[in-house]
Amino acid sequence: MFKKELIKEYIKSGFDRQSAEAEIDFVCSIEFGLSPVDIMLEKNIPSDFEKRLSKIVSERLKTGRPIQQIVKKAYFLNEKYTVNENVLIPRPETELRVVKAKGISEKEHFKTFLDIGTGSGCISVSLLKLCPFLNGASVDISEKALEVAKQNAILHEVSDRLMLKQSDLFENVEGKFDLIVSNPPYIPKREKPFLQKEVRDFEPEGALFAEDEEGIEFYKKIISKAPSYLNKGGYLMFETGCNQGGLLKELFEKHMFKGFELIKDFDNNDRIVLGQLV
Repeated sequence: MFKKELIKEYIKSGFDRQSAEAEIDFVCSIEFGLSPVDIMLEKNIPSDFEKRLSKIVSERLKTGRPIQQIVKKAYFLNEKYTVNENVLIPRPETELRVVKAKGISEKEHFKTFLDIGTGSGCISVSLLKLCPFLNGASVDISEKALEVAKQNAILHEVSDRLMLKQSDLFENVEGKFDLIVSNPPYIPKREKPFLQKEVRDFEPEGALFAEDEEGIEFYKKIISKAPSYLNKGGYLMFETGCNQGGLLKELFEKHMFKGFELIKDFDNNDRIVLGQLV
């Protein structure tokens, strides 16, 4: 069977069988709309399926480039999003932040949010899809990233409720919001050699690395200015790295935020921090 032959190629290149199967199943699903059962039963298989799939896998194994960048698509909350080398590939743990933001927005009857460093726009777009009562603004320093976010907003039919603007953090932001969310660069550069090759060599450095030793320079900048852009009682929410929760708690409390909350991900790592403006 063709799939078995591709798995063998993956294993020859150093992948374990589980990872190989997962990647092939991902491509079959997102690129061809085929499930593992479809493949097994050879059901609804396009005539050029083997040729196209083989080309994708060959590029993956030859270059090491993330499979999502090769097919220019990724899943986020079970929906398809456009991605490329100019944005971070959406991670499953980031979905937790959307779910939490949705819950808060519903409970507090929020109407607006700001997404700082939006990248692909997956956070903003998915939040707008889940919360039809919200309107959002998304900013990013990268014009190329904003182009991707715009494509995703149009793809998911929320562009009429999302304002996209190029901005270095709050530089070009106007007005106040009920919720501010951000996934800023938080990996200290000294950790770069220890990252996975797919991340280290292919994802945008500007979205990954902070210059300071603790990786909190962008948190400091955002937290210090956020009170000027939040409505009273509004929330500030971040994605964070391991072992940064304690440092961020101090920053939140220093800048008039209460009810600091630290949420762990599926692997029990610190992942989301949030607080409410007094």
